[in-house]
Amino acid sequence: MDFAQRCITPTCQAALKEVASKVRQRFAGDDLEKKEEAELRRLNIDARRQEVEVSRLQIQRLRHGLNEIGFSDEAILRKLKIAKLREETGHQRRALEETIELRRQKLRLLQDAQREKSQLRRLKIERLATVKEKTAFRELRTKVMQRRLRDFDERAVSIKQADKALQRYRRRKLDCLERQAKLWAGINFPGYHNASPTPKARKRDDRHPYATSWGFDAFKGEAVVGESSLAILTTMGQPSSRRSTPKKLDASEPSSKSPRKGKTGQPTPPDST
Repeated sequence: MDFAQRCITPTCQAALKEVASKVRQRFAGDDLEKKEEAELRRLNIDARRQEVEVSRLQIQRLRHGLNEIGFSDEAILRKLKIAKLREETGHQRRALEETIELRRQKLRLLQDAQREKSQLRRLKIERLATVKEKTAFRELRTKVMQRRLRDFDERAVSIKQADKALQRYRRRKLDCLERQAKLWAGINFPGYHNASPTPKARKRDDRHPYATSWGFDAFKGEAVVGESSLAILTTMGQPSSRRSTPKKLDASEPSSKSPRKGKTGQPTPPDST
């Protein structure tokens, strides 16, 4: 304090006194209200000072008791720091657990969203696949039905053609048999030619491989009546005796022997009767 008083000059002391007087006048004031306010402030300050003093005394008493027990200020501070760190670590751990839980929830939500998207995509793909399979099955079924219908139509056409061919063959066969019957009836019954018209005589066609010498074209089924053919046909059914003149057959006595081969080596036609 002496050093401060020695360092302060008289002018500074005068200035400080003026400032102090102004502050006193300002806080104290001449009015009663200002004085009361200043008194209340002073009392509050004194009360706070007393509270601080009491707390300081209590702390000293506690320290003294702890020192007597064996605790020092460093141990107390260490314990306080440990408690503070524990509290901070507890808060940090809780915050970390909360953040981890939030991250887990976000990850779970993202996984659920991705699973829903993949499920929707899978459903769309399956629906498209089922639609494609159905369309392919329908197309295949229509193709199979069309093929079956074509087969049925072709079979029906072939059956009709075969039926027509069979009818034509039967008609030709019947015509051939009728011609043979007429021919044999005219040979065995002399008056048969007068009743029915005789077929036109024609020359033998050597170019055809099936042309016969006895007057019947086996390929076309037509009778060719001529002098040589009539002579050969009249000699059919006779016994094996060489005669220059053929013997006519009676209608009442049909030939019982089997016909023999002619001069050309071809078999004679059977008796229709």
